[in-house]
Amino acid sequence: MEKESVLPVNKSEIACSIPPEGEVSYTRRLLREGFLYIYDELGHCWINYYVTADGFYYPLSQDSDVPEAVVKGERKPCIIEPESLAKASFITLPVLPESVGVNGSFWFSWAEVQWTKSTRAKHEEPNYRKRYMQLFDLGKWLKTKSEKLAISVDRLMYEVAECSAFSHNSNIAEYTESHWLNKNGQQYRAIKEQCELLYPGHGVILELSDPVGIIKDIASLCNYRYQVNLLENKEFVRERNLSSVLDMLTDGVKNQYEFDYLATIENARGKVENKSNSAFKEASDYYLEKHTTPYMSDIVDYRWSKYEKYIDREKQASFEERYKKAVSDYNNTIISPMVKMYLAWFSCENFTDYMEHNFDQDNVVSGSLFLQTIADCLEGMQDKIGVSKLIQKSLLSEKYTSDNLILRALMLNQNNTIDIVSGAVSSAGNYDDLPWDKVIEGVGGIVESHLFVIQLAMEKLSNTISSGIVGLIDKALNKAPLPALVWLSAFYKKRVTFIEVYGTKYHFVKVAAEKTLEMLNVTDKSTRRQLSQHIDNKLKILGMKGVKISGNTKLRFLAAIDHRDVPRLYDYLQNKQLKNIADSLTPVENLRNIMFSDTWRSDVNASINTKASALLNNSMRSIPFAGIVLSTAFQINVVMGSFKKATKGELKDNEEWMKFIANTMTAFGAVLITLEKAIYEYKVLRIIPKININYNSRVMLKIRDRLLRGARFFSAFGLIIIFLDLYHFIDEAHKGNSGLAVAYLTSMVSGGVLWGMGMSKEFTNFILRQTLLRFAIGAYILPLMIVILFMSMFLIAYLEEDKLEEWFKRIYFRKDMEPDSPGGNINIWPTMDFEMSELNKALGYEGEE
Repeated sequence: MEKESVLPVNKSEIACSIPPEGEVSYTRRLLREGFLYIYDELGHCWINYYVTADGFYYPLSQDSDVPEAVVKGERKPCIIEPESLAKASFITLPVLPESVGVNGSFWFSWAEVQWTKSTRAKHEEPNYRKRYMQLFDLGKWLKTKSEKLAISVDRLMYEVAECSAFSHNSNIAEYTESHWLNKNGQQYRAIKEQCELLYPGHGVILELSDPVGIIKDIASLCNYRYQVNLLENKEFVRERNLSSVLDMLTDGVKNQYEFDYLATIENARGKVENKSNSAFKEASDYYLEKHTTPYMSDIVDYRWSKYEKYIDREKQASFEERYKKAVSDYNNTIISPMVKMYLAWFSCENFTDYMEHNFDQDNVVSGSLFLQTIADCLEGMQDKIGVSKLIQKSLLSEKYTSDNLILRALMLNQNNTIDIVSGAVSSAGNYDDLPWDKVIEGVGGIVESHLFVIQLAMEKLSNTISSGIVGLIDKALNKAPLPALVWLSAFYKKRVTFIEVYGTKYHFVKVAAEKTLEMLNVTDKSTRRQLSQHIDNKLKILGMKGVKISGNTKLRFLAAIDHRDVPRLYDYLQNKQLKNIADSLTPVENLRNIMFSDTWRSDVNASINTKASALLNNSMRSIPFAGIVLSTAFQINVVMGSFKKATKGELKDNEEWMKFIANTMTAFGAVLITLEKAIYEYKVLRIIPKININYNSRVMLKIRDRLLRGARFFSAFGLIIIFLDLYHFIDEAHKGNSGLAVAYLTSMVSGGVLWGMGMSKEFTNFILRQTLLRFAIGAYILPLMIVILFMSMFLIAYLEEDKLEEWFKRIYFRKDMEPDSPGGNINIWPTMDFEMSELNKALGYEGEE
């Protein structure tokens, strides 16, 4: 919880094992929904309960199973009397009278998931129980009222957050991942009273460990704070959005002027080409190239000056510096320390012990729950640099190790899957040497019986770590086969192979940019032709600015193809002479489809058009979007590799190239945002934590109560971290920083238009209305990404210059004007909404929604 919270602070042994950082404190919470396992040492038997989301304890016999309706929250206690409900809110232990004997010890363990019989049997072994369970000496408590991690129930309303008299004054319910029981004080007093009636003076509150709950709450609080204190902070929102708009308009309008200038030159050249005198033509070409190009910047700046004269750049710069400092200060004092605390919990013995002893490595259902748990713990933190590096390190591991929880999760924490993949990797020197058919068949046989829910959990984790998967594929190119990549490919029945193509750098860049458009679902032929021409023009303008794209190069990349298509691919490569990248990527559909899956858009659309609730009543054997994250990662990697090859050695010293490539990476961020939006709704679906059930898609899922606030679009931030790492743009001084990715984006992506400054809902909706392009998946694409990628050309498609000039006269960052000067008596736009609405009109979109 936040340090200034009114809730009771917990300073127990469990809490203090990792000190709180980032102005937070620990507080005791009621047990989360899950299973409470108690071993009676004296009776050599188990006492089991299922803890419901409403805080009631559903008793289970030693071998009985909890009904699905109870787990799903569909069955509630039939009792309504306050006393009976209070009794259902705590447990009782068997107490022996003094005349009969000494009361023994009980071993406690809470888990979000159900144990298998094998897991339970392990805990019956004394040393294993001592290692992983918590001892409560009942006899000692009854005599001394003192025991480790135990306090009197008299302290209930002073020690437990939900029971505190101040719980209604706390904002913890707005961000906690755990179910917040919003009961009144009388209900908790009733619990205390019923305890007192049963055994006066001996009721006890026992504190158990829940590292998963702590990790998830750190993540949710971290993102909640950033959302509330920076992105939604009224002190910054108007100026931040206006600053972003001004940067975008500056790029957009000036680039349009550059295109106008290029069109003039091309028109002049066309007239020259009609002349029959070749010497005259050559002389004219020389004149056009050498004498007109140097004036382009001056002409563009002159045309833009009619708007620039109204902008007070000092005011804008002052705000940006103030905002940058606010972000930096908040990052240094709050976010980075919280990330450090999160990483400490993620790697601590408490958490690794939980993941070790509660899951069965020989039960695939338990494995799917292991996968779901790790996905939950990473959700919302993958954009933090320290966490991103942890993900990358885990994925790039050359062999399986038990402490690599992310790799264990990907491989379902199963001994047989680990053995299959590890055995194949250890015997192969490269990806083409792997026994793919054997691996795919072996993995398929393990997951087939529960494929639907395993795919759902796998896709959610893959979506969370998607930027890490992009980095994995890039770095895997020059490594021996990596278990993570082999597993992911085999799981989706894909085979990883090397492909080499040769061509000019120009074609690499052009095709890469065009492919980015395809990935963003630009399917309209007219629009694609227009954008293709725009790419040509942009590359020409870069050339006019001194950026030359010349020479031939070779691109070697990894492709994931259907294992049944391998013979067809090899036959094709042997029978065709691939002379340039244009041949291999554009007209040759067979190879193009292998390199760039055409099913991507249909898979995304399928996921969008299928409601999450519909999956609960569907008998389909696999989810409609299985494998789209992996497919997208491979496609992004090919495009990214194309840019890297074409710009090798030129980026660090060339601002134009850096800007173009950075904007391209922003577009890749849009691709990952598309996936996050497409998959987001499915995150409400949870695999119910039961083992002993005949699983199928209708009964093993339940609807999650809530989603992590603000945890929608972290993949794009994570991808930027990967991008910066791949291009070596992260300064050495920052390499140890575990703060927000936005710290690196402010000066990189169009002056921080999108990521560095963040975007409010109003600004996002405004941009969506402004953009000329319309896409097949509508709101699931941010058209602004295309605008930024292609230097804002289409933002001003219907620009009415006089109206735009009138808008500039009243902007919040307007220069101070004398009252008697032209326009000096005009007031600035009164509100941000008004300012954005008037810009909407100036850009020719009046009345559009």
